[in-house]
Amino acid sequence: RPGQVVDVVRATTNDAFAVAARLVRGVGALVGTVVTGGRLAPGSPLNVALSTQRRFAVVRGDLAAYREIRTAHGCTVNDVVLTVVTGALRAWLLARGEPVTSTRRMRAMVPLWVSGADAPADDGRVLSTLVDLPVGEQSPALRLQHVAHAMREHTAGNRSVRADTLARIGGYAPPTLHALGARAVNGISKRIFNLVVTNVPGPQVPLYAAGARMLETYPVVPLADGQGHAVGITSYDGGL
Repeated sequence: RPGQVVDVVRATTNDAFAVAARLVRGVGALVGTVVTGGRLAPGSPLNVALSTQRRFAVVRGDLAAYREIRTAHGCTVNDVVLTVVTGALRAWLLARGEPVTSTRRMRAMVPLWVSGADAPADDGRVLSTLVDLPVGEQSPALRLQHVAHAMREHTAGNRSVRADTLARIGGYAPPTLHALGARAVNGISKRIFNLVVTNVPGPQVPLYAAGARMLETYPVVPLADGQGHAVGITSYDGGL
């Protein structure tokens, strides 16, 4: 039937143009990842052979404060979180007497949950991104600018899944998403990043078990071979 043939050709052509457009949008992020991934990670005291011993530490934060900074600087909460991690790494290096020049970087593998431009928000995937954290920058505001710029490059051509959407996806509780992020590390050479940082939003309402209110929740991210440090962040009921 000629009419059906025309419809099929038209639909196929539209699909081809849509795919081409997505490829063009994503090529910038792809090139950036390839260039970053093609270089070995900067030297770091975190990249060492692991023993069987582990240390676990927790830090509490106020999610509202992170959102306030996000609004003031036009970035994302994840950008602010990564900037705080960058500042903590800088302070740790200085406390160890490590040389911290203005150009020093530490590379983090940051799993991002993204969906395509034409896909529903809950039909996402884990994107392994390599981000150079500017630990040599003294100004927190400038560190935030560097981090936000790097993250925008990585998400070009993809649509980041909103935190509230991610928290509502059925069957994907924060521990599951942290585990998916940790597994994404296994697909990358351990020589091209220094540490792993996973950030998974949780429910912003209190949860209960048998009538007892859950007060706080903390993720535990496994260490990859040769990676001495991992950071896991989860938000819950106004806390971080």
